[in-house]
Amino acid sequence: MRIDPYKWYAWKDGALVFWDDPLECVFKKIGQTFNVDIILKDTDIAHQLYWATFRQESLDDILRLLRLTAPIRYEYSNRKVDASSL
Repeated sequence: MRIDPYKWYAWKDGALVFWDDPLECVFKKIGQTFNVDIILKDTDIAHQLYWATFRQESLDDILRLLRLTAPIRYEYSNRKVDASSL
């Protein structure tokens, strides 16, 4: 198995790279990047794998794209985003 190190330092280029990452890790990294708490309410989707590369997108754009490509819905609560399955 070959590991591409770009995934781990892409943030330096303003990118978030997810290659076969569980959604719980995706939410954690997005939360850390944008300084928000993303609460995963439905643990059934926590281990679903996700592929995406986001470059220079805002938090709103990333959440909108996630909603279109993953089985989630979300709502804002103060500075928290609650994510759960559809």
